[in-house]
Amino acid sequence: MKTNEAELLANYTQAEPATLPEVAWADLQDSFEFKGPLGCKLAAVQAARTWRALPRSLQPDHVRLLSGIWRYHHSTGELSRLCSYAQNLISLGRAKGIPQLQAEGLLAQGLSFITSACPRKAVESLELSKSIFISNGNPKDAIRASILLADAYRISDDRTSALAVLGRARFMCLELEEIALLGPVSQTLGNVNLERGALEEAEHCFEFVRKSSELLGLNKRLLRGTLGLAIVKIRRGLLEEGAAFLKTAQGMPAAAETARERALCLEYCADISLQSQNWIEAIQFLAQMNKILAAVPTCVDLKIELHRKLAEFWICYGDPRRALRHAEKGMVIARNGGEGEDILSLERSELEAKWLLGLSKSPIPDLVQLANLADRRGFKYELILTAARITSLADRMNLPDVAAEWWARVEFLAKSCGAEPLLERWRKERQEKGYLPQTSPDGLDGEPGPNSRLAQELPPVDLSAYNIITRSRQLHEQAASIGQVASTTVPVLIHGESGTGKELFAKLVHDLSPRKGEAFLAINCGALPSELLESELFGHRRGSFTGAISDKPGLFRAAHKGTLFLDEIGEMSAPAQTKLLRVLEAGEVRRVGDTQVEFVDVRIVAATNVDLEREVKSGKFRQDLYYRLKGLEVFLPPLRERMSDIPLLADYFLNRANQLCHKQLVLPFETKQWLMGLPWLGNVRELRLSIERAAALGPQIGMLQPYHFMGAEQTPSKSSLTAELEEIERSRVLHALDACKGNKAAAAKLLGMSRTTLGGKIKRLGIDDLDSRD
Repeated sequence: MKTNEAELLANYTQAEPATLPEVAWADLQDSFEFKGPLGCKLAAVQAARTWRALPRSLQPDHVRLLSGIWRYHHSTGELSRLCSYAQNLISLGRAKGIPQLQAEGLLAQGLSFITSACPRKAVESLELSKSIFISNGNPKDAIRASILLADAYRISDDRTSALAVLGRARFMCLELEEIALLGPVSQTLGNVNLERGALEEAEHCFEFVRKSSELLGLNKRLLRGTLGLAIVKIRRGLLEEGAAFLKTAQGMPAAAETARERALCLEYCADISLQSQNWIEAIQFLAQMNKILAAVPTCVDLKIELHRKLAEFWICYGDPRRALRHAEKGMVIARNGGEGEDILSLERSELEAKWLLGLSKSPIPDLVQLANLADRRGFKYELILTAARITSLADRMNLPDVAAEWWARVEFLAKSCGAEPLLERWRKERQEKGYLPQTSPDGLDGEPGPNSRLAQELPPVDLSAYNIITRSRQLHEQAASIGQVASTTVPVLIHGESGTGKELFAKLVHDLSPRKGEAFLAINCGALPSELLESELFGHRRGSFTGAISDKPGLFRAAHKGTLFLDEIGEMSAPAQTKLLRVLEAGEVRRVGDTQVEFVDVRIVAATNVDLEREVKSGKFRQDLYYRLKGLEVFLPPLRERMSDIPLLADYFLNRANQLCHKQLVLPFETKQWLMGLPWLGNVRELRLSIERAAALGPQIGMLQPYHFMGAEQTPSKSSLTAELEEIERSRVLHALDACKGNKAAAAKLLGMSRTTLGGKIKRLGIDDLDSRD
C-alpha cells in the first residue's frame, strides 16, 4: 500500500486492460472525457449492452457500466429521466437479486436528489449505496459512491462528515493504488477545503489532480485541477500566480469543449480584475460569461455566481441600484437550488446595496448575523469576506471600536487560511485611507494608544520574557512607558477591568526596577473589611483589638526596599486612605495600637477597575490620594478589544494545562475562531479558567471542540453528532427493509450483519416492526 499521493504518483505504471468489462469501462470514461453529447450517449448505450452480455456471475462486479446512461441524463439536465432510470435500476436489482445493481440505482437516485436540492435524501440514498457496495466486495464502486456522498454532505453544510467520507475514500484509493479514482476524490476534497477556508490544503488537492491527470492523459480533469489551483491562488491574494494558471487553462483544448469551463475561466478572470480594481476588464469578462450562460440551461450555479459578481462589481463601481437588482435576481435563483455560501454572499451584497441607497439604517448588525451564520455553517472564506466588509463599513461610519474588533478577526482568519497576501492588500488599503498606521514593522496589532508618540521614542520591552502574551500595540506602548519610569520612585496606577492582567503589569514594574531582587507583595483592598485591611497593611500591636494575640509587622514593613501592589484600591476605606497618604508623603508607618512611627522605603503600584475620578467627585475617594497615586497611569484594554490575543493566549494556557494533566490536546482553527466570538467579560482570567476546564473534560489526545467548554457564553447547543449517526443508521436499516420488502433475514444479509443484530438495531432505533416473511 502506498502511504501518500506523491508515492503513488512516483510508482505509477500503466496497466493494460485485461478484460472486456475493463475495456468497456475505459471506453466509457474516454467518451465522457473527450466526446460531445452524442458520443456520450452512444458510449453509454454500448456500455450497457456490454454489461447485459456478461455472464450473470460477472454482472454484479461491473454494474458501473450502467452509470453511463444516468451520467448522460444528468449532463443534459433530464432530471425526470435520471429519476426514472434510477428507480428502474433499483427495481431490477431487487427482481434479479443483485444488490450491487440496486446500489447503482441508489447512486443515480442520490445524484438526482443532489441536483434537485434535496441533500438529506441524497445522503440517505448514497449512504445505503456505499454500504451495499462495501458489504458485497465492490470497493471501487464504494469510492464512487463516497465522492457523491461527500458532495451531498457538503451541500447540506456538513463539512465534517464530508471530510470523514473523503478521508476514508482516500485511504481506500491508496490501499488499492487506484490513481484514477483518487483524482476525483482529491477534486471533491479540494472543493470542500475551499469552502471551509483551508486554502493551502485545497491547493495540495488540486495539485495532485493536475499531476495525476497529466499522467493519465485526462484533459478535462487536468483543466479542472488547473482551474482549482487558479481560484486558490486568487483567494489567497496571489493574483499573478492565479492569472498564470488561468492562462494555462484557457490554452487547453478541453477549455473550448464545454460552456461550463469557459464560463469558469471568465468568472475567475473577473475575480482578478475586481481585486485589482480594473473595472472595465471586470465588466467585460462578466458580459462574456453572461453570453455563454444564456445559451446553457444547466449551469444554474454559475448563473448565481454571475449575479454575485455583478452585485459586487456595481457596489465597488458606485451604482448600488444595479447591485441590488443583481443581488435580488441571484437570490431568486439561489432559493431554488443554490448553495449556502452563494446565498450568504448575495445577502451580504443586498444589505450593503440597501444601505447605500438609504433603504436601511446600519447594515452592520445584519452583517454580524451573516458572519456568525457563515461561521456556524463552516463557510470560512465567506466569513473572511464578511468580516472585511464589516471592518470597511465601520471605518466609513466612524465606528473605530467595531472596526478594530472585526479587523482582528480578519487578520486571524486570513493568516489561518493562508491568505496573507490578500490580508496585506487589505491592510495597505486601510493605511491609504488613514484607518491604520502607515508602517507596522513590529508586527503589533491594533490602533495606537493616546501616548503612542511618546512610546515610539522609548526603548521597547520584551513582554514575552515576563510571561505577558500579547500582540496589542497599546500594551507594548504601556510597557515601554513602564520601562522608562521603573527605575524611579514614581507611583504607578493601573486601570483595567477585572482579569486584564493588572498584577502582571504591576510585577513588570517591579522586575524592571532596581528593586527586582527584593520582595513583591500584593493585596486586594476590596477583599478585606476595613479593620483587617489596616492591620494587613500597617501591622498591629498585640492586644490592640480583639483577636490581636501577637505583634504583626504588616505588608509595608515586609515590603521594605521592595514593591507593594494594592489591587482594587478604589475599595479602600477612608481611614486606610488617610494612612496610605501619609506613607506616600513621608514614608511613615504606624502600626494599629502603636505610638511609634517607622520609616519604610516601598514602591507603590495601585490598580483599579472603577473610575477613580468619578469616585473622587462623589466623595468616596480622597482627591489628594488620587493625585499622589497617579504618577504614571497605565490603561489595560479588555480582551474583547484585542481579539488577536485570544488564539495566542488560548494556545499558551492549553500548553500549560497539557503539562499539568499529562494530555496532548490542541485547539483547531474552528475552536479558536469560536473563542474569538465570545465576549469574555472576565477577560484573560476567564479565558484561562475556560481552557483549563476544557482540558480537564477533554480526551487524552485530540482536539478541543466548542462543546468541551461547558458553561462558556454562547456555548452551542448539545452536539447532534450522535443523533445524526443514528439517523443515518436508521435510514440504512429502513432502506434495506424496504428493498427486501420487510424480509429481515434478507435485509440483514444486505447490511452484512446477523438477523439478531438487525433485530436489536430495529428495537434500539425505534423502527416500527414490519411484518416479516422469513
